[in-house]
Amino acid sequence: MKNIARKITLATAMVAVVPWLAGCATQQPAAAAGTAQAAAASKPLGIVFESAALEPKLAQFGVLTNFKRYWQAHADRNWALRYELESGIDSSRTDAKFYAEYHVKAWTLKSFKVHDVVQDGKHVIVDVERVLSDPTGKKADSTVRDSDIWLEVDGQWRHVNLDPVLKSR
Repeated sequence: MKNIARKITLATAMVAVVPWLAGCATQQPAAAAGTAQAAAASKPLGIVFESAALEPKLAQFGVLTNFKRYWQAHADRNWALRYELESGIDSSRTDAKFYAEYHVKAWTLKSFKVHDVVQDGKHVIVDVERVLSDPTGKKADSTVRDSDIWLEVDGQWRHVNLDPVLKSR
């Protein structure tokens, strides 16, 4: 339990940095975040697993499909799909439209690596490393390593959203 508390604390601390890196702190009109961006799917993300045992481990826990869908949706800028796969967002206060507007300036997901996967109680915690690039090209790429936390909700694995802006609206 101490381990999950430490990982959640680390993930929460990273949440303060990630929106800044992702450029999510500003809102744009809904039209800019529309379906055209989501429809213009990028190439497959190509998640790299540090060990050959990690992908089957995610599959064994039942998380693999939604894990890949969630992060591919980020690469594709498909915020509607990502919103559907989130847990911890009060949909009566933060709807899919706001979620998309919030992420319109998100940094591009350039690469993605899984370092470890553990199950701790009801959570599956994935140690991930992401390389993000500024879509404007004005800032250098940024590497972020943190815990990606998943929880089974009503029989479906969902990403645990720790973003204080999305949780506090």
